[in-house]
Amino acid sequence: IREGFVEPRGRSGTFVSLTAPHLFRHLLVFPPGGAAASGGGSFEQALVREARRLTRAGPQELVVFEGVHGPPDLAAIQAIEDDVRCHRAGGVVFLGPPNQYAGSPILDARPFPRVSLSRTGTPRSIPRLGLDRVAFFEQVLDRLTATAGRVALLGSTRDWEAQVDGLRRVLLGAGWRSRSRWLHRVDVSDAEGCRGLVALLMQGPRSRRPDVLILTEELLTGAVREGLADAGVDPGRDLSLVVESYARGRANSPAATCAVRYDLRGLLDDGLGLLAAQRRGEKHLPAVVERAPEAPPSPVSG
Repeated sequence: IREGFVEPRGRSGTFVSLTAPHLFRHLLVFPPGGAAASGGGSFEQALVREARRLTRAGPQELVVFEGVHGPPDLAAIQAIEDDVRCHRAGGVVFLGPPNQYAGSPILDARPFPRVSLSRTGTPRSIPRLGLDRVAFFEQVLDRLTATAGRVALLGSTRDWEAQVDGLRRVLLGAGWRSRSRWLHRVDVSDAEGCRGLVALLMQGPRSRRPDVLILTEELLTGAVREGLADAGVDPGRDLSLVVESYARGRANSPAATCAVRYDLRGLLDDGLGLLAAQRRGEKHLPAVVERAPEAPPSPVSG
């Protein structure tokens, strides 16, 4: 009863639970520093919020394990391993590389459903979830058709390589251009460094500096605004600023020309669908499922 497999119904007796944990309880496992309580970025924090909303709404449950990375976290590792061994979970969603759990039932128990949001360290046997970066940049360019198209990217650390690859693929067919020195990975823990970087990017004649700045770490929007102000650049007049957002409804980045929003509840639903397909024994699952951003981008006053 305590573990949720059966439930008492008064004098009627004890019955098999309609929301048994091996079907409705799932584990969301973050690497060190990867979730809200561990200082993660906007993606990680928003994913935790959506997981908790999903759990409150029921009947599915996503149990968040924050900052789990191997032997130092023995209590968390033991709890996850016990859930796997005792069939108290319907699957696991990895935010970090699954290979770090090699030798543990977390990775090795069979059969047990798994999906991963990590582009690295994911065995081919585990389906991978991600954000469609080509679709993201296509939406940005469609939105900014009146802009000359000198593009700078300040990208989150989580999937930086995918962002650069997606941008370059879209630029090739759009007649827009960028330069290697305009593409930078930024860390949410270094807002002051981001501010200084933006000011440096905006140096020089207007015709030789970016006129589109794309930011995929929403928590650094304030630092970007300050860097633009330091350089005397007015977003909306001198430059188009685009911010990736996970906020529900209208995005809330006041300096942005537009915000492109990803639906992270939809991303979690994609993951739960892959876990359910594995439980059903389906064999031909997609290796990668990428979620496109919502369309069209939402204009933001600023």
